[in-house]
Amino acid sequence: MEDDLSNKEHIVSDEWPEELKITDPQAIALLSNRKALTFLMPFLRAEHTLTSAADVMGKQPSTVAYWIPRFVRAGLIIHRGDEQRAGRAMPRYRGAARHFLVPFRLLPFEGRVALLDGGRFAVMNKLLDGVDEQLEKMGDFGLRFSAPAEGGVAVETSGDQLDAKLPVTDSWFRINLTEQDATDFATRLAALYDEYADRGGPIKYYGHVGLAREPRHAWRSAEPHRS
Repeated sequence: MEDDLSNKEHIVSDEWPEELKITDPQAIALLSNRKALTFLMPFLRAEHTLTSAADVMGKQPSTVAYWIPRFVRAGLIIHRGDEQRAGRAMPRYRGAARHFLVPFRLLPFEGRVALLDGGRFAVMNKLLDGVDEQLEKMGDFGLRFSAPAEGGVAVETSGDQLDAKLPVTDSWFRINLTEQDATDFATRLAALYDEYADRGGPIKYYGHVGLAREPRHAWRSAEPHRS
């Protein structure tokens, strides 16, 4: 059943804004919710009734009906008019813009971690699987285990990781730089990616290029409590 709330919304013109900046906490909470995003996406691609959106997603209309009034109240979708048919008219909805922009500082920490880290870890796991498969092909590569004098466990790599015959690198490092050198380093990394990304090719590779200053606050990186 369509929600009566939609019929009370102002019907806007045919102009579809390209981007809308979002600062309302209610809307940000929805955009930070992966499940909510699943139900929002059809309305950012095209105009839909509840039924047509459900068909596109392969969901039950009753499930989609749960989200529509929430999106309307948050200003993420708007009522575009009613589709006349036998029986009750079907309200049509469309995203308030094609894209939504949320300032990063306004995203609640828990929300942005849940939103971003799932995708990050999915790609990272593919990268690590690919690295391990390639390292198996390096006959002289291995892991060296030892007991440091200061305690704990040391696990170090042994062998040549930079075998020119194998397109793989797995280098994690800590480096001390000036702020200007760090900016230059990050800029050159980005330029190197752009140079090769434009070439294209038949084989898919996963990579990670990153540089960040040591955090002032340990959020994810906080040491677990030890008894």
